[in-house]
Amino acid sequence: MQPVDLYLLGEQDNGRLTLRVNRDAQVCRGPAAAAQKFIACLLTIRGSDVSAPHYGSDFMSRLTQGQLRNEAQITMAFSAAAHQVISYLRSFDARSPEDEQIVGADIEDMQLAADSLTIRVLLWTAAGETVFTLPFNL
Repeated sequence: MQPVDLYLLGEQDNGRLTLRVNRDAQVCRGPAAAAQKFIACLLTIRGSDVSAPHYGSDFMSRLTQGQLRNEAQITMAFSAAAHQVISYLRSFDARSPEDEQIVGADIEDMQLAADSLTIRVLLWTAAGETVFTLPFNL
């Protein structure tokens, strides 16, 4: 039996995923489940979970500490963090369906302002790709 992921992302009319917690618990599969796993791991500060010290990435700690000040720094930090996340998740994805096995992630677009950052992420799975948006207050 496949593990069940609860649906935490909202889907817009154009099919792009946006981070939004739903009121009703729903089961999600496929690209939405892959995106959720990636987002949760990316946004968790690596080492903050004592029961899983390798879970997470360094992206949020670098972002919140003001170490990422321009698009080039953000892109490099995201790429390094995506590698951390994908390496960690691959160790658990062997029995997941292909559309939930993450093989890559990249920034498709970025909007950086003095007090906010919006990143549109292109996520590749073994079966295809999906795009989602991550908003941050700086």
